[in-house]
Amino acid sequence: MALGETPGRTDGAGESMSDLTAEQLFKINELHMKTVQEENMLTKQSATLQEDTADMPIAVAAFHKERIGEADVEVELALDKYEDEMARMLAEADKLRLTTLTKIVEILTAVQAADFLLAGKKLHFVDA
Repeated sequence: MALGETPGRTDGAGESMSDLTAEQLFKINELHMKTVQEENMLTKQSATLQEDTADMPIAVAAFHKERIGEADVEVELALDKYEDEMARMLAEADKLRLTTLTKIVEILTAVQAADFLLAGKKLHFVDA
């Protein structure tokens, strides 16, 4: 199947992803650049969180415990903070994915958007 062909179509009718206009390509490129910037911010936040976690009292407190499994309030509070920050970052990543998908669908025509979503579903099905 050639790039941009719609599966099952042999008459050449309809639009495909290869039929993007110059304006659509421009908007998708802008969206791509903005998305990459936001992904980079999330990556930096994740790295900072990992570094901060290594500096938290978790490792120090755990190292000085005489018995494995001994409870420590500082460790529990640090883990709770880490868990909250990870949950916040995952929510931000999910929001970015949804926003990007929504904007792509807004840029495309109805047929192109349907083809795009179908292709995504097929990729998801193959991975499963």
